[in-house]
Amino acid sequence: HSRPHRGFIFQNDETQDSIVQGFTVKQGVARGHSTDAQGGGILVHFASPTIRHCIFWGNRTGSNGSGGGLCLKESNATVTDCIFMGNSAGHGGAITCQTFSNDISNCLFVNNLAVEGGAISCWEAWITLSNCTFADNVSGFGGALFYSEANISVLNSILWGNKPDQIQRWFGVHTVAYSNYM
Repeated sequence: HSRPHRGFIFQNDETQDSIVQGFTVKQGVARGHSTDAQGGGILVHFASPTIRHCIFWGNRTGSNGSGGGLCLKESNATVTDCIFMGNSAGHGGAITCQTFSNDISNCLFVNNLAVEGGAISCWEAWITLSNCTFADNVSGFGGALFYSEANISVLNSILWGNKPDQIQRWFGVHTVAYSNYM
């Protein structure tokens, strides 16, 4: 067992001017209870950074944790041009979004694993996903995306080969437009 460690933590009202760019965030681990079990690679809590041109690879939380690669909690973050592969968590193998609004664009999500939301899991959030590709992510509910009480827009994206299904919801609304959804 490796000890818990993350690549980055944002938790002091950092703005869009706080930028993580060009990093590979690899094999981060978040375990424990509450916030300790969130964001194996990066935890964003009460902050709104810009994350771009990064690779999130093999990060994880415990089975009760959220956001194997990235946890966006009470955040208005922007995530662009990133690759998320081989991350795992209880909720949101690659990303978990909890409350507030986040924009995620031009990202690749492949081979992520979770109990809920193989690639992304959202609660009480407003998320726009544009120009993203979701392939071969696996979850008990929502291979590409699982959400509850959220409003999700998927635009110009590809959802392919995610298991058991592409999108699963409990409550909320999602819109898929100009996308390849199979």
